[in-house]
Amino acid sequence: MHRRINGGSAAIFTLLLLLLLTTTTATTTLPIPGLDTFLTNQFRRDPKATNDSLGSLSSSLKRSLSSSPSLHFTSLSQPLLSLHVRFVGDSFPSSSASTLSSFITSAVTSDSFHVISPPDSSPEHNLAVSHSLNLDASLSPTSLSSRLDAALKSLISSTTSSLRSNLLSLPYSSVDEIVRQEYEKEKHGDGGVYIYLLSLGPQAKPYAYSYSHGDSSAGFTKCLGSIWTGKERYLWIDLSAGPVDYGPALSGDGVLPRGEFHPLAALHGRPKSEKALLADVASLVYNAYQVLLVPSLRIPVYFEESLVVQLIHVYGSEHKDPVGLDWEAVKGRFLEEANNGGLLLGEQKLSFKSYSVNYRECPICSFAVSRGMNSYTSRFLFDNYTLIVSEYLDSKHMHRTLTESGDELRRVAGIHEEEEFARVLPVYVFDLDINTPLLLDRYHQSVAFKDMVIAVRTRGTQSVSDYTCNGRHVFVHTGDLERPLVGSILQSMWGVSSTHLTWSPRHNSTQRWADAVWTVL
Repeated sequence: MHRRINGGSAAIFTLLLLLLLTTTTATTTLPIPGLDTFLTNQFRRDPKATNDSLGSLSSSLKRSLSSSPSLHFTSLSQPLLSLHVRFVGDSFPSSSASTLSSFITSAVTSDSFHVISPPDSSPEHNLAVSHSLNLDASLSPTSLSSRLDAALKSLISSTTSSLRSNLLSLPYSSVDEIVRQEYEKEKHGDGGVYIYLLSLGPQAKPYAYSYSHGDSSAGFTKCLGSIWTGKERYLWIDLSAGPVDYGPALSGDGVLPRGEFHPLAALHGRPKSEKALLADVASLVYNAYQVLLVPSLRIPVYFEESLVVQLIHVYGSEHKDPVGLDWEAVKGRFLEEANNGGLLLGEQKLSFKSYSVNYRECPICSFAVSRGMNSYTSRFLFDNYTLIVSEYLDSKHMHRTLTESGDELRRVAGIHEEEEFARVLPVYVFDLDINTPLLLDRYHQSVAFKDMVIAVRTRGTQSVSDYTCNGRHVFVHTGDLERPLVGSILQSMWGVSSTHLTWSPRHNSTQRWADAVWTVL
């Protein structure tokens, strides 16, 4: 989630960003008298920070800002964290909005933003700025539920049942188009996020949503879900869909079970009282707030005027295969978002550069691969349990080799020094000319570090992952690197963490797969 800051140096807002993205060791903070009032007034007058507000500060506020080691802002967090919940469907009683608000208000308290991997200079996982929730819940007009119900009935009647699942696979886009139109009509300028909770009553057949074209097969598992989150600031959850199951296959917490006890299956199974149902719904809303609105940063990110992403393509075959590695498509996703007001702050600039290195002419590259090579044995459930011995690359060993020999590799690739004060992120893609699948750390096509991204692909077309949905293991198409690269670049350059990772101050540890709700593939 983001809010763009345009024009000028916008120094005061740059200061706020630095405070947000820098850890602090202070345990208590004192507010600066008059600062909240000043910032609130400036936000109302100039919400996009077109003008530099530093010159408008009084001399006393400037002295307080320069002398205060740690600041706590409350007024700016509220517009960014406005959450609008809409109940869609006749299944929700008229008191749903007030009951949900009471549950959420009692559960959510003001808390600090967190970072999963703090800098070496500070062990603290708390950031300097806290957040609080501004909740707005209400019932949607019946016209919206009528349109959605008609669209669902039409889809269900025209969709052929699958032999591999008892759930009809419906394209999410038909429902999303209607919800998006409603969002466009009622969205405010406060940067808030809208959650649409759909409960359209029983349908002729059980169903769930597919997120890509085509059907599942024995060698290609397609996951079905009941949620959708897109590029806009809204999401929807169909509580009548499913129940579905997905998550880690063999070990780990957070598997989304098919049974009736998960909040996503609140309307399935035995009937529940109104309060029990809304308690489940409240837990979903609270989970969305934690994971999507105030997620833990993957790494601390500091402000740099120039951001440079370097693709270093280490290819092993004589002819480069662009299928699945379209660098222009990867670059286009970021530039499109930046042009639409996201990712960049003020006068920040984002650029992409690409380089190629022949694997046979790069001793450092072959050394990094050979040093990272390892093997493992695992069991997978197909028609019966099957024992598979596979090789993988240890990303940490490769990272160390590439760090120690980075200058030599840049010389081989013909990479020149970037301008001063630029944040440079090298993205190493090892495109190996071998027929067997080879992943990083057993399960990943791409791994993000603080100072680089490492990705690998081979001529092997697919591999079994440790992720399951619809009761079957998911196959990873190892030749398609575009989506993994986008995710890793977001982690390394902007600190965006995966939805299955979060820092838990209660456990004092990073929670992996604590909840797989938002990770349907």
